[in-house]
Amino acid sequence: MTERQHGAQSDDEIPTRQPVLEMNHVSKNYHARGMSRRLLDNVIHASAKRYQGQRLALDDVSLSLKSGECLAIIGESGSGKTTATRILLGLLAPTAGSLRYRGKQAPMHSTEWKRLRRESSMIFQNPYSSLDPRWTVRQSLKEAVSLRFGRGLDPSSVEARSLKILDTVGLDGRVVIDRYPIDLSGGQAQRVAIARAIIDEPEILLADEPMSAVDVTARVQILHTLQEVRTIQGASLSMIFVSHDIGMVQHIADRIVVLRQGRVLEQGSCAELLNHPQHPYTMELLKAASL
Repeated sequence: MTERQHGAQSDDEIPTRQPVLEMNHVSKNYHARGMSRRLLDNVIHASAKRYQGQRLALDDVSLSLKSGECLAIIGESGSGKTTATRILLGLLAPTAGSLRYRGKQAPMHSTEWKRLRRESSMIFQNPYSSLDPRWTVRQSLKEAVSLRFGRGLDPSSVEARSLKILDTVGLDGRVVIDRYPIDLSGGQAQRVAIARAIIDEPEILLADEPMSAVDVTARVQILHTLQEVRTIQGASLSMIFVSHDIGMVQHIADRIVVLRQGRVLEQGSCAELLNHPQHPYTMELLKAASL
């Protein structure tokens, strides 16, 4: 693995930026016995390694997310991105290694793990799958607010918060708030999903391939939306951006981690990794990227 400590957004240049979330020497094995092939492939992808009835999805992975930064995790299908992000958000326990949140160990069901789950949010790939088709935009946003702040909030304050967050993601709230997901374009639906993810003021936001299910025009809009969210939230928001397209993440990431077959091949500042890649696989990704 190649590790860099230099570049426009390096830790040396921003000494006050501290790790918020850390993955230390994490490995993850999936046991194939008792699971259907289709289910196993859906969980860890077809190209994960096989060892004596197990699949090694992550192999001794260490990385960190720092305060206020956007960390991009890049890799092809089956590289371990999904497993890594599920562990980072406390949705999956590692086979070996540990997770730390704000400097403290965060094993599953611990106090720190509960805090991590409470203070993090996620944007999924397909907004039509992640948004409840039976709920209007108003209902989806209200539910997110209620889960974080309680159901005793004044309805007018919830309405005001909902309209404001829709404006933040570039939507006319009064136009879309009573619409259902099916009434929205792919780009609009994904921006509603972003609004729902940030309306409860998370500390950590995970964007899991948020542009893979929309057209090119909508991808630009969503990227701009996420850039605006970062600008508005500032140091209070740390973001993990998962993608297979290294060219796309250059517009938003501060640092990039390159995964392949469950291992970190290279990581460093966005500028350094794009301009001076060290690993042949990173060079291949750059050649195929939408730069």
